[in-house]
Amino acid sequence: MFVINPTPPAVHHRVEELQEKVGEYKRINSRLKLLAKLNVRATQSALRNSQGLLEILEDLYGDAAFEDEKESTPE
Repeated sequence: MFVINPTPPAVHHRVEELQEKVGEYKRINSRLKLLAKLNVRATQSALRNSQGLLEILEDLYGDAAFEDEKESTPE
Protein backbone atom coordinates (compact mmCIF):
# COMPACT_ATOMS: atom_id res chain seq x y z
CA MET A 1 0.00 0.00 0.00
CA PHE A 2 1.34 3.38 -1.01
CA VAL A 3 0.79 6.58 0.87
CA ILE A 4 0.79 9.84 -1.07
CA ASN A 5 2.53 12.51 0.94
CA PRO A 6 1.18 16.01 0.56
CA THR A 7 3.70 18.52 -0.78
CA PRO A 8 5.50 20.43 1.95
CA PRO A 9 4.61 24.12 2.26
CA ALA A 10 8.13 25.16 1.28
CA VAL A 11 7.89 23.29 -2.03
CA HIS A 12 4.43 24.72 -2.69
CA HIS A 13 5.73 28.23 -1.98
CA ARG A 14 8.70 27.70 -4.31
CA VAL A 15 6.38 26.51 -7.10
CA GLU A 16 4.28 29.66 -6.70
CA GLU A 17 7.42 31.84 -6.87
CA LEU A 18 8.53 30.10 -10.05
CA GLN A 19 5.07 30.51 -11.59
CA GLU A 20 5.20 34.24 -10.84
CA LYS A 21 8.65 34.51 -12.46
CA VAL A 22 7.46 32.65 -15.56
CA GLY A 23 4.52 35.05 -15.83
CA GLU A 24 6.85 38.03 -15.44
CA TYR A 25 9.20 36.69 -18.14
CA LYS A 26 6.26 36.13 -20.49
CA ARG A 27 5.10 39.73 -20.01
CA ILE A 28 8.61 41.07 -20.57
CA ASN A 29 9.06 38.86 -23.64
CA SER A 30 5.83 40.14 -25.16
CA ARG A 31 6.91 43.75 -24.57
CA LEU A 32 10.29 43.07 -26.16
CA LYS A 33 8.59 41.52 -29.19
CA LEU A 34 6.40 44.60 -29.56
CA LEU A 35 9.41 46.92 -29.33
CA ALA A 36 11.29 44.82 -31.88
CA LYS A 37 8.33 44.98 -34.30
CA LEU A 38 8.10 48.76 -33.88
CA ASN A 39 11.85 49.05 -34.43
CA VAL A 40 11.61 47.03 -37.65
CA ARG A 41 8.78 49.22 -38.91
CA ALA A 42 10.72 52.40 -38.14
CA THR A 43 13.85 51.04 -39.83
CA GLN A 44 11.90 50.00 -42.91
CA SER A 45 10.35 53.46 -43.08
CA ALA A 46 13.76 55.12 -42.84
CA LEU A 47 15.05 52.82 -45.60
CA ARG A 48 12.14 53.76 -47.87
CA ASN A 49 12.83 57.45 -47.19
CA SER A 50 16.51 57.01 -48.05
CA GLN A 51 15.67 55.13 -51.23
CA GLY A 52 13.25 57.90 -52.17
CA LEU A 53 15.95 60.51 -51.66
CA LEU A 54 18.37 58.53 -53.81
CA GLU A 55 15.76 58.29 -56.56
CA ILE A 56 15.18 62.06 -56.42
CA LEU A 57 18.91 62.72 -56.64
CA GLU A 58 19.23 60.36 -59.56
CA ASP A 59 16.25 62.00 -61.31
CA LEU A 60 17.72 65.45 -60.75
CA TYR A 61 21.35 64.77 -61.60
CA GLY A 62 21.36 61.41 -63.36
CA ASP A 63 24.57 59.42 -63.11
CA ALA A 64 26.48 62.58 -62.20
CA ALA A 65 24.90 62.45 -58.72
CA PHE A 66 27.05 59.46 -57.83
CA GLU A 67 30.26 60.16 -59.74
CA ASP A 68 32.15 61.48 -56.70
CA GLU A 69 31.26 58.32 -54.80
CA LYS A 70 32.59 56.10 -57.59
CA GLU A 71 35.82 58.07 -57.85
CA SER A 72 36.52 57.98 -54.10
CA THR A 73 35.74 54.26 -53.70
CA PRO A 74 38.82 52.09 -54.38
CA GLU A 75 38.10 49.07 -56.54
